[in-house]
Amino acid sequence: FIKVMKCATESLGPMFRKFGYDRNLTYVLPVEDRIWIGWPFPFNKYDYRPSRKPYNILIEHSIYNQSMLQQLMPRDTIYISSIRHPLSRLKSSFNYFNTPKQCNLTNKTDPVNEYLNNVQNIPQYFCTGLVKTWRRFCPPVKFSQMHNEMAHSLGMPLGFPLGRKDITENLEAVKDYIRGLGENFHLIMIVEYFHESLILLKRLMCWSFKDLFYVSRNVGYYSYKHSKVNTKNTEFFEKWNEIDYLLYNHFNKTLWTNIQQQ
Repeated sequence: FIKVMKCATESLGPMFRKFGYDRNLTYVLPVEDRIWIGWPFPFNKYDYRPSRKPYNILIEHSIYNQSMLQQLMPRDTIYISSIRHPLSRLKSSFNYFNTPKQCNLTNKTDPVNEYLNNVQNIPQYFCTGLVKTWRRFCPPVKFSQMHNEMAHSLGMPLGFPLGRKDITENLEAVKDYIRGLGENFHLIMIVEYFHESLILLKRLMCWSFKDLFYVSRNVGYYSYKHSKVNTKNTEFFEKWNEIDYLLYNHFNKTLWTNIQQQ
């Protein structure tokens, strides 16, 4: 299960953990006390704990790496992930990482529009070092939670880390990569259609309804959650995160095609 941050992964994660626990499966676990496996960098063998048994299940935050996972996991591995509408994800990430405070935004009721109005003048790569209670994650240079992060989590080469191939300006290559994800992933869930996605998951995994029990976790409640982003900023954000929109639209369509074929 490839976790894409702020895409209901903390609600889905325990479901997969219980699935593995009930079947005595062997997990790929991060080293030391980390909660991610290499993320936001592509992971390598030094990022996870060695095991005497073959691995069966990977759940913790990691960047999708097809060749690495094919070496690590069994040949019959099921690949699953979840994504959400990019603007909804922006707000969730915005709240989780306390972006208004990090960026010294002054509009408390509508910080998203203020941010998008001034995004060219706001550092995209800031270290969360203000107040310890707000400290979530100190991002490395050239990494942004706000810019095509879903595509990055699913392994698309977008120039991070420095020196990595960058297909950002090649939309045909981007679309080819997205089509490749569709061939390699058995299910990419859509957060806006969470329960429909769960039914597809149940059928894919031959689960019972009992296996689908979950508790909503890390659900943010904040004043601007349902605030409207103005037309100008929406158009800007759609262009700025064009790759994530292509990704979302492709797999949203795929989800409903899958549902119609059931």
